[in-house]
Amino acid sequence: MVFNILDVANGGRINRSITYSPRLVANWIRYYRNVLLKQDIKKNAYVPQGYVQDLGCLCLQFADASMCKTKCWGEPVAYITIPEVIDLPDNMGLTFFGLIDKQTKIILSDYNYGNYHNYNRFTPKNKLWAEKIDNTIYIHGFDPVFPPEYVNVQGVFADPTELSFCPCQGAEPICFDWDSTPYPIPPGMESTLYDLIFEKEVGIARSVSQAREYEDNENTKTIL
Repeated sequence: MVFNILDVANGGRINRSITYSPRLVANWIRYYRNVLLKQDIKKNAYVPQGYVQDLGCLCLQFADASMCKTKCWGEPVAYITIPEVIDLPDNMGLTFFGLIDKQTKIILSDYNYGNYHNYNRFTPKNKLWAEKIDNTIYIHGFDPVFPPEYVNVQGVFADPTELSFCPCQGAEPICFDWDSTPYPIPPGMESTLYDLIFEKEVGIARSVSQAREYEDNENTKTIL
């Protein structure tokens, strides 16, 4: 996708007067992909499976609930930091958080779920519940003798190029490869993404470059 945009923007030839770095183009692709995905998800109130990426088998870390080196609260928590998901209401961008069987969900609570956790009506069968603060998820309610060790995370992530997939325990993570990994955008949105970039970014850059070129030409005429 980066090559296609650079090729069209430069008119199919090497043009040093208009320079677009691959990193800049990649940022355009990421930004407009997220804009299109958010619009579609909000419109339909549903996250299609084709938008979702699976991070595989992720290892949890453990600490005291205070997360403080000098003070102890006395309650263990498990936690994991995940890549940023696209900003959607009610954590819609995080489509699954749970055990590695990919069937058993761990409830992501709202702000007051913990207050009702001791009441059977509000307690999930596996007694696990979690809260998400920024990009870190904290898990509560597990047996300290037999704590969960791994979780599975699935979602619509803000930058798919920074993700790595861990197929199983102990395996080397598989990272995104620009040369071989398909960029995760639905085929129906790809043409719209190109149109947005050419209209809103390349068009702006071309006009700025043309104005600068005109100014340089005028300055040259003045000197002559």
